[in-house]
Amino acid sequence: EDTGNLPPLKEMYEMVARTYKESPSEIAKECKAIEQRLRRALSAGLTNLASIGLTDYGNPKFEHYAPLYFDFEDVRLKMKEIEQGKETGKVKVNIKKFLQVLYLELQEGH
Repeated sequence: EDTGNLPPLKEMYEMVARTYKESPSEIAKECKAIEQRLRRALSAGLTNLASIGLTDYGNPKFEHYAPLYFDFEDVRLKMKEIEQGKETGKVKVNIKKFLQVLYLELQEGH
């Protein structure tokens, strides 16, 4: 059974970048861009879930997705940031965890 052991993120970014970039320098630049886009998208997702959690802690979507895709500490920290109305820059999304969970969920057909 597959436990969701994905290749290192750098390798995955390179595989994706190679599908539409040729030179090593373009590939390297694209890898950084891919990581940035992922980080921004996951940060937005975390912010949205944290907002849902603040409004309704018992919301089924919040209860299911927040602990599944994100580290609980990060979710709590993001909720605190939203409450206080300021970004601390301390909340880091765990891209690897997110992608592993997503991969497993897709394998299971959720």
